Amino acid sequence: MLERFSHTLHLGVARDTLTLMRRKRWGGATELIAELALAPGTLDTPGLFTPALRGLLGAGAWRGHALTVVLADELVRLWRVTPPLHASRLADLEAAAMLRYQSLYGESCDLSNVCADWDVRAPFWAAAAAPALLPALLEVAREERLCLREITPQFIKAWNRWRAALPAQAWFALVHGELLTVGVVDGADLLAVRSAPIAPRATLAWLQGQVEREALYLNLAAPVRVAACGDLPQRWLDGAGAAGFACGQLERARATPALTGGAALAVTGAYA
Repeated sequence: MLERFSHTLHLGVARDTLTLMRRKRWGGATELIAELALAPGTLDTPGLFTPALRGLLGAGAWRGHALTVVLADELVRLWRVTPPLHASRLADLEAAAMLRYQSLYGESCDLSNVCADWDVRAPFWAAAAAPALLPALLEVAREERLCLREITPQFIKAWNRWRAALPAQAWFALVHGELLTVGVVDGADLLAVRSAPIAPRATLAWLQGQVEREALYLNLAAPVRVAACGDLPQRWLDGAGAAGFACGQLERARATPALTGGAALAVTGAYA
């Protein structure tokens, strides 16, 4: 029984892989429990994803343990919502979120797949997962009697952990696999999130071009520094770009030991 309180399970969900990690609350040591390769289309089909998830967790093997789920950014859509004037009810915020989603993506969204930091006073962020994900995760967690603490997009998980460590006037970035996700930062506020595939052998100049393009689009001053976490190309850290542009790895992110891609996804933000 005591082991259930001293360990936390971390599940990473990517389009091609499920990874289950266990982390000790004291000492922070992690171990890989299981990893499962997914066939193409598995995450889009409840009849395939739910059994795969059950198989990974093992019938009753982790009953009573706490579980944190991190979703790869490729499986999630993030958008910023401005609350309507004089909004006072959750229904007002939900309607605003749905309208904003439709204007951005050109399609409607099932509210049951949306999570958000609902706020009537200030703009807030919302996230929508692939339709098959949330119902399956909730169902299997209930079946296995797991204490499901949170289901979070990888970028938001990383942002919440490292935001306090950002240097002044730096933007935030996360690298996972071949995907770069950049957070546009103004003071302590996250204004926008943009993702792009990383070009082969992408240089620091390529990264600088990405952030300058986004700054121009938003009519903002381009940052001279990006603070990033994840598996960064060493060439981004070693050089200096035009006008003194630089990329730095967050100090606390350096404490993360070398992990496989799926394991790194699962324990995103777990290291202080």
